[in-house]
Amino acid sequence: MKLRRTAAALALGAAAATGVAVATPAHAASYRPPVSTFPVGDPGIMWDSGQFVNFYTGWRAKVATAPYANGPWKQVSHAMNADPVWSKQSTSTSHPAVWAPSAIKVATGKYMLTYAAQRKDSSYLRCIGVAFASKPLGPYTPATTPLSCINGRYGAPDVMSGAASNDSVIDATPRFLTVNGSRGLYVTYKTQHSVGTKGQPGFHYYSTIRMVRVQTASTASSVKIWGSSHILTTRPDNIEENPVMVQRGNTFTLFTSLGGYTLCTYHTEYRNSTHPWSWPTTSHRLSFPSNTNTCGTGDADVYYSPQAKAYRIFWSGRPGGAGKTNPFYLYSGELGFFSGVPKVTGVDARKS
Repeated sequence: MKLRRTAAALALGAAAATGVAVATPAHAASYRPPVSTFPVGDPGIMWDSGQFVNFYTGWRAKVATAPYANGPWKQVSHAMNADPVWSKQSTSTSHPAVWAPSAIKVATGKYMLTYAAQRKDSSYLRCIGVAFASKPLGPYTPATTPLSCINGRYGAPDVMSGAASNDSVIDATPRFLTVNGSRGLYVTYKTQHSVGTKGQPGFHYYSTIRMVRVQTASTASSVKIWGSSHILTTRPDNIEENPVMVQRGNTFTLFTSLGGYTLCTYHTEYRNSTHPWSWPTTSHRLSFPSNTNTCGTGDADVYYSPQAKAYRIFWSGRPGGAGKTNPFYLYSGELGFFSGVPKVTGVDARKS
């Protein structure tokens, strides 16, 4: 997920190493129970072969499936069959995380996974990678070059013109969009760097949301883009992340998460635009029902469900309360658009 989510990623990696589902914390009674019985951070949802497939942060990208949005969710394994050569090499307990994976079907028998991984030349900087598979659950083979990286490092075709040298990139989500009558594959993601000295006056984060068009003919040995990436939004004094683009006719909606991910105030916001490259500066908080009662409503993925013929929203919350030591779990709900304004109209109870 987010570039600061090391503790949550380690918790997920530990669960993966043991192969045991982690029960919802016993002290979570004050918050709504999640729809997953195991930790899930940074959900990336896809519907394929009559089931929901959820990719999430963990060693080589974790995967879970369910027949319905609210479950029952079943852990499958990790999605990727190797680490990308440009990243720190891992075991299930050492540098375990692939952050915020998300997959999409790009052609018959061809699926593309986007994710963030730590650069092998840095202790904290990341690049956006892609991987390919012939089946929705994988195994996904990582491309030899990343998709997006500062200054085109490791051969990334998206050189991220104008990005700061200390920017880390993360939270990639692929979507097919129709722009000016042409359908194409686009990937949104976040850049972020810190300004000042942590703990000192004036310290803050600077974040942007960017988007790049990817050629669907890309393969693990050749990743190609159309044009270059562009900045969609800028937050000079806060953290805005986890961009997800939804298109309804000629209207585009950009969902993002705002604030500190360890806090229960972490939440989802949205913007509307009639063109995906141009966005208003101001965003609006996404409305949830009064009985939602989750610790955080951020880290959301909005996905059209062919099963329900409606939009579904999936997000991460901490049923154990705020703080890095309490892992994220999965929540889901119904989302509708009312005169163009998105609202969450219902929150799901877990299906067993």
